[in-house]
Amino acid sequence: MKKNNLLWNSFYRVCTRCLILFSVFFAQFIFASFNTDKDVAAVNSSVILTWSSSSTCTAYDDWSGSKGGSGSEAIVVGKTGWNIYSLNCSGTLEHVYVWGTQFATGFQTSTTSKEMPENILDVLTLRGASTGVSFSITDSGGTKDDALFNIVASSGKITFKTLPDFENPTDTNKDNTYTFDTVANLGGTEQSKTITVKILDSNERPTDIALSSYSFNESNTVSIIGRISVTDPDAGDADGGVTNITISGEDAELFTIEGPLLKTTYWQADYETKSSYSITLTATDDGDSAYTDKLTPLGYSETFTISVNNVDEPITDITIDPYITIGTFNHTYINENVAAGSVVGTLDTTGGEDTTTYTLAAKYDAANFVIDGDKLKLASTFSPNFEAQNYYRVEITASNSIHTLTKIMDIEIKDVNEYPSFSSDSVKTIDENATAVVTLSASDPDDLTLVFSIGTGYDADKFNVTSGGGVVTFLRAPDYESPGDTNADNIYDVPIVVSNGKTTTTFILNVTVSNVEEVGGIELPAKVSAVDTIEE
Repeated sequence: MKKNNLLWNSFYRVCTRCLILFSVFFAQFIFASFNTDKDVAAVNSSVILTWSSSSTCTAYDDWSGSKGGSGSEAIVVGKTGWNIYSLNCSGTLEHVYVWGTQFATGFQTSTTSKEMPENILDVLTLRGASTGVSFSITDSGGTKDDALFNIVASSGKITFKTLPDFENPTDTNKDNTYTFDTVANLGGTEQSKTITVKILDSNERPTDIALSSYSFNESNTVSIIGRISVTDPDAGDADGGVTNITISGEDAELFTIEGPLLKTTYWQADYETKSSYSITLTATDDGDSAYTDKLTPLGYSETFTISVNNVDEPITDITIDPYITIGTFNHTYINENVAAGSVVGTLDTTGGEDTTTYTLAAKYDAANFVIDGDKLKLASTFSPNFEAQNYYRVEITASNSIHTLTKIMDIEIKDVNEYPSFSSDSVKTIDENATAVVTLSASDPDDLTLVFSIGTGYDADKFNVTSGGGVVTFLRAPDYESPGDTNADNIYDVPIVVSNGKTTTTFILNVTVSNVEEVGGIELPAKVSAVDTIEE
């Protein structure tokens, strides 16, 4: 009987193994997966069962009911010890085992060390072996680095309190390796795990650019503005630090970098023209591949306003506008005959930054001129005449709070063609029957040759004038009894024109014809000679 039992048991074990092997083989075609999110869980907590099958399934053992071909379900762990969840899909049976416990038997998270780049707060998240686990960091009393971390009790999320900096480690040993102990607690039962975090170097961009000075003096052709300094967290690393500084911006072409110095190029700044300039400095690191994250070069830019210092410069010259330059003197000019008090020119200085005051020295021809602010003017009683004097000289002093400069200036009088003028009387009386009227006199300020002519209008057609001598005559002797003038009043208006070739002047000559007593109505000739006879 025992022998039979042994034979039967052997046969049963063999068949069972064959059945298991067949089931495993067949299940490969039925199940894609069947698993749980936890192998250990506290009683009354939940686990998630997830399955995937090509057919509809039925649940057995510690769960039940018909299940679809694929899905997931939260199952409450109902007892201590093994909780068995079985699933039959078209005759293929699979099992999932979850150990139910009243205690946190350990961490589900297996991580005990981590490497991470600098400048990141998040470290890792712990997970317990069951739900309801709370987490904490053990206070080491300063022997480890626990004080540098935060932990969320409910989720197990661990973060740095401040960003870790590879260049400035804060761990106990200053070697960028941080160590601390964590505790998982469930219902008073605890388990510890030591976590080690190693911080790796990263390429960091420069964080600041500074200048030792932000200004320079005007009028300098080459000027050192200041020393450039750059803050780069990697400056102390073997492959770190700034390798290049460049200039950009609207005024970049006016500046240059020589070594660590910012300088102006060869140009002369003028505070009064432009008092500040804008440039952008960019510092770029080398981005060497030796860095953990192998980043490309990184740059940092900052815009600076460079000011021009107003320097009280000496007065180097006095100018006047309008001007002509002759020799060493700065000349101006004005037309003759302009009104007294007229502006000759506007004064200005080269150099000198303060308000400038101009004065006129009491010498040369100063009596004919005055200074009003920055204007050189004719005196109120003076109008220049080229023919009398064509050059005048004055001495002008420009002064500010510190500096003075004196300069001699000449004023040229420009000749203007002036009108000729008549010096003869405009009224003449003659006897009738005579042709000669008058010889006119005229003069020209420019001493040009004068030419006389009869104008138009009035009684011009009754007269003649010699071009060179100004002798005016009737074309036909006037008859008092038969007046030929326009108004028939024996008063003739004669337009006489005199010209110097450039300008003309018109003169109206009034000629009155007087009545002469005539014998028997016969006009006697002006002269009677011995051979003249009078016919009756």
